[in-house]
Amino acid sequence: MSRVLGAGGDSATKLTEAPASPANSGPTQCAMDATNGHVLPLPAGGEDTPLLQLAFRPDSLVLRALWRASAWGEPDACALQDFVIEAGQFRSLKKEVLPGICPEMNSETGESTGELYW
Repeated sequence: MSRVLGAGGDSATKLTEAPASPANSGPTQCAMDATNGHVLPLPAGGEDTPLLQLAFRPDSLVLRALWRASAWGEPDACALQDFVIEAGQFRSLKKEVLPGICPEMNSETGESTGELYW
């Protein structure tokens, strides 16, 4: 298994953004595999994962994603999904959908800060 070197969109040391192309109308968020330097598109993002939060640690194999799983105007629900990089791609370890508003997640530990995200 591989370690995630960086993911997200807030720091040049954490994220590589692929430039826009005809097939890709905007930047794509990517993560880097720390074992070989390969850049992979993030497994979560875009319209399917609103209010996406990502967390990872350099000493862990897991990339954690947390996002609003309910449509606006519907009862709140929060999705949590963990991924690892295997054989050059992300593989889902688990996915849960929980009732209620997603808590704010510490981007370095993946733990809840106790604050509400939206």
